[in-house]
Amino acid sequence: MDLEDYELEKDAEGEYVIPQNASGTFSGSNEDVTYYYEARKYTLEVNHYLDGTENKLTESQVTKHIKGYEYETSKSSSVLQDYNFVYVDGEESGTLNEDTIVNYFYQKKEYTITTEIVPNAETGILGGTITGEYNSSFAEENGIRYIETVKKNESSTKTIEITPDFGYKVKTITLESTDENENKTSKVIYGENKDENVEVQAVEDENGKITLTKFNSITENKHIKVEFEALENFIIVHHYLKEKNDLTTKKVAEDEIIKIISGQENSIKPKDNLNKLRLAKNSDGTDMLPKAEVNNETGIIEVSYYYEPDDITLSLRHYLADTNEKIVEDEVITTTPNMLQDENGYYTKVEIEIQNYKLEDNENYKNIINDKYLTSIAGDYNKNYEIGENFAYTFSYNSNSEINYFYKAKGTYEYIVNYYYEGEMDASKTETENVRTGDTISEYTDKNITGYKLEKAKVVNKNNEEVDLPYIVTNDLNRIVLNVYYIKDTFNYKVKYFY
Repeated sequence: MDLEDYELEKDAEGEYVIPQNASGTFSGSNEDVTYYYEARKYTLEVNHYLDGTENKLTESQVTKHIKGYEYETSKSSSVLQDYNFVYVDGEESGTLNEDTIVNYFYQKKEYTITTEIVPNAETGILGGTITGEYNSSFAEENGIRYIETVKKNESSTKTIEITPDFGYKVKTITLESTDENENKTSKVIYGENKDENVEVQAVEDENGKITLTKFNSITENKHIKVEFEALENFIIVHHYLKEKNDLTTKKVAEDEIIKIISGQENSIKPKDNLNKLRLAKNSDGTDMLPKAEVNNETGIIEVSYYYEPDDITLSLRHYLADTNEKIVEDEVITTTPNMLQDENGYYTKVEIEIQNYKLEDNENYKNIINDKYLTSIAGDYNKNYEIGENFAYTFSYNSNSEINYFYKAKGTYEYIVNYYYEGEMDASKTETENVRTGDTISEYTDKNITGYKLEKAKVVNKNNEEVDLPYIVTNDLNRIVLNVYYIKDTFNYKVKYFY
């Protein structure tokens, strides 16, 4: 008899029932020992896991059935309230012929937060910016920006900022919520007809910029729509740079918004405290009047003032290097500087063009910048610079700025490079190099040999002292020697003994 689908009978406590005469002393006469069996029951186990983990989302369902039982399992309705079904591992239905496990896997429901700027209903202008970015799911042509994805019942983490362009303000902010069944609700969280009991608040600063508070315990997709509008009854005042005869739009100060109040005098005037700048002049020396025009796109009146850099006086001085000895008398010139952007982005930083102001070569002196003209000097005040080899100037921006040129005596001569190995000079490796006053000795030919390593390289100067590299050659034309020293290298080795 095949007992595979049967098992020994059990009592109410789950213990196997063993006949009383199953063991004892054999009496010699026939005796029947009777065992009773019942149909074997197989286990059906159904689990519900968070995908990618072994975390159970609800208690396992474990039942027992006899062979041939027709079973059917299903997703957990309670789990589906907060999670989305991903996949099932095992047969959801079938005939139970052995112990069977069916595992369902889920992911926590997620919701997206997006933003959008709606063109102004009257002008079609956007008028500002909002936090968010375009990606493969949210294309720029649709105008919807992605903020973040948040799991169900969790809070958002990203800060959403809404910033009007200059001359604009936020008109309305609307929050659209979409549930899992695509049902939409809409609430105004800022502006006219603002709804009560909105889930996020709009916090506005003195410049009209709005920051939204975070979402708490999200259960729907959230979409924020913003509309901007132009400020009313105001004039925008610009402050621009005039470059020679060109009227540019390079800003030298922040734009200003001046509110027009009926019956009152409106104060529109140029800046009088701009660094190194003055109100631009006409060709006849009179102050240039501001330009006023209506912006065709926005309908806003814009007034533009123009400024130009003050002329400055430069003293050009020419010295023999390392001395206070002037080669020629100072030159004094008047020039108009260019303007560069400062750290705030405004054109208030000075750049002066200095071209062809060096002395030409003569039989006694040569300019240290080696015939290269200094084309510009950035206006970082009271700072020393080095241009080229050993050429320096000092620039201080004031009414009597100065530029100091330093020159060196002409002259080219040789210096010797000797090579030493464990203190012994190898004359076969000695070489000769050329150098000029003002040059820097910093390199040499590496002539290391196997088994040695570099120890040091020293220059023997005019005082017969060994000094480190780099070495700047002075006006003294005494012979210079560069000594390069190598010493034996050391190595670690291991000795093995075999017996």
